[in-house]
Amino acid sequence: MTSSKAFFYCLLFFVLGIGLASFLFISSFFLYFIVAILILFLVFTSKKSKIWFLVFLFFFAGIIYYQFREERIDENHIAFLNGEKIVFQGKIVKEIDERLDKNKITLGNIVTRDKNLKGKVLINAPLYSNYQYGDTLGVECKIEKPNSEKDFNYANYLSRYGVYSVCYWPKIKVIERSKQNSIYANILKFKKKSLNFITTNFPEPQATFLSAILLGLKKQIPADMRTWFSSSGVSHLLAVSGLHIAILIQMIAILLTNVFLIKRQKVFVPTIFIISLFIILIGAPASAIRAGLMGLALLFASKIERPYSAFNSLVLVGTLMLLFNPKFLIFDIGFQLSFMAVLGISLFYKLFNKWFRKIPDYRFLPLRSYLSMTLSTQILVLPLVLYYFGNLSLIAPVANILVLLVVPIVMLLGFFFIFASFINFWLAQIFFWPLWILITYIILVARVFSGIPYLSFVIMGFPFVAALVIYILLFLLSVHFYFAQKGEF
Repeated sequence: MTSSKAFFYCLLFFVLGIGLASFLFISSFFLYFIVAILILFLVFTSKKSKIWFLVFLFFFAGIIYYQFREERIDENHIAFLNGEKIVFQGKIVKEIDERLDKNKITLGNIVTRDKNLKGKVLINAPLYSNYQYGDTLGVECKIEKPNSEKDFNYANYLSRYGVYSVCYWPKIKVIERSKQNSIYANILKFKKKSLNFITTNFPEPQATFLSAILLGLKKQIPADMRTWFSSSGVSHLLAVSGLHIAILIQMIAILLTNVFLIKRQKVFVPTIFIISLFIILIGAPASAIRAGLMGLALLFASKIERPYSAFNSLVLVGTLMLLFNPKFLIFDIGFQLSFMAVLGISLFYKLFNKWFRKIPDYRFLPLRSYLSMTLSTQILVLPLVLYYFGNLSLIAPVANILVLLVVPIVMLLGFFFIFASFINFWLAQIFFWPLWILITYIILVARVFSGIPYLSFVIMGFPFVAALVIYILLFLLSVHFYFAQKGEF
């Protein structure tokens, strides 16, 4: 076994260890005992056998790492007081999550009863409250453990962010206004001004759509608009999700290659620049940064002309993210979707391109590339979508092709519109009408396709085993395709 393969297996088994630990707690004494035995075998066995003992050592290291990173709920943690009515103060440590009917605020640096506590608290506040990132608030409320519903484990969802306590509609007063001038604080101010430019210039629903696709403000989208995009299979456009970023990176690469005639090996740097600007514009959320890194890993593998290394690069980036937060693997649907989207591109893009070779790739309309990209991202995402959401849209491939043809243009014009707005109002109007026309087209496609009967289904309770079987079949298909390329089939 080569060193690169050994390294890959070590990373893979480390991730599997994290996955097991997400569901099952294992005694520390047992783990350390097994690790000690594996180390002994590493020392005294032959070189050929050492590799596999090292791989299993990484597996148990993954379990240990997950359990080590678990927050300890004791008297020094705010969650220790769950169920009590308390008065405390905390600082807003995350961008305020604005919903249709309320604001969700994450507080850290908790102080109560003259004692500094670890952990964070998620509170509800009125929609038009005047709070901002960095403010210190005084809060009086009953803090509780997050309630989980039948099909949604809210506690696990919040644990990704280190939140183990929630409080609904507390009494709030401002202790101290934000004096922060950090990079993140300035990014959020820039985002707020950008939103103001959009809402004062565009009518609805175009303003809501542009705010969602450019700034990641998906929580304010009306229910009927969500239904249109969900039923037509293009709901990923309404969220700056991992899937969205993964698709966007590849679409930008196709655009730069086909329209601007930049060589494939040279699109990496301009793509990094565009994606970095985009991530800053939307407030640099963790989901966008993660997906950006995954998509760029795949693009880098293409740049160095070693497509076979794409999967290895993706696993490496994913492992580094899990080192940052091991809860991403099981409890972050966005992490799973973005990983599967990028993996789908690396495994199936060339296969679809080969199947659709009769479809033309025009310079300004690369139909074959867009179709192949759309299907390759969707193929590995579909089982997860069925399992988590139960949505199956047979019209989704066609709808995605029609809208993804213009999405990169909308985002590019959106960038120009926002930056021009900072300079001069009339300069920004140059980009208004093209943007309005393209956004209206996207919304119209979603609305029309959502109304076609018998092509969109909701499958309630789609079993995990069925999703697993689909992934096994897709894996066998990718293996067959890999060996067929090498001429071994």
